Amino acid sequence: MCILLFLAGIVLLIRILLNVDFALLRVLTGILLILIGVKIIFSAFTRPFKTGDNEFLFRSETIDVTHNLPGKYQLVLSKINFDLGEAKRRGKKIDMKIRSLFSGSTVYLPDDLPFNIEFNAIFSSVRMPERISAIFGRGSYSSDDFDPDMPHLNLNVKIVFGNVTLMYEP
Repeated sequence: MCILLFLAGIVLLIRILLNVDFALLRVLTGILLILIGVKIIFSAFTRPFKTGDNEFLFRSETIDVTHNLPGKYQLVLSKINFDLGEAKRRGKKIDMKIRSLFSGSTVYLPDDLPFNIEFNAIFSSVRMPERISAIFGRGSYSSDDFDPDMPHLNLNVKIVFGNVTLMYEP
């Protein structure tokens, strides 16, 4: 803020002393935007992006989420593969949420784990194990052996401009 006041003073002095007439507000707004841009650029190179354990920004990896369930995962400009291979051993209902923006992800489901999927897709692709796809809108899908009273996976997916694929483990 001090820099902005200092620059405003310099602009006023130039305007009065040199009789240069220009739009003060436009110049100050331009200088402020340039300073903010320079700060963002240089801070991006000096320190890494701060993300939590379940937040992925500019990353590409495969993770075993069995020990972090229930969990909420947020993806931005990333490609993440979720492995749920050992989830059936937990013997209880498992809740998992995936929020994805401009990202792609694959969820590997165990063959013997019933699941219920609820999704919201906006200009995105959600592919189910039986080749069912959604591109725009809201929907839900359950496996054939799904029983709400038995151990199962509840997966909630919200995706914007991305891709989520659910498939059984190879």
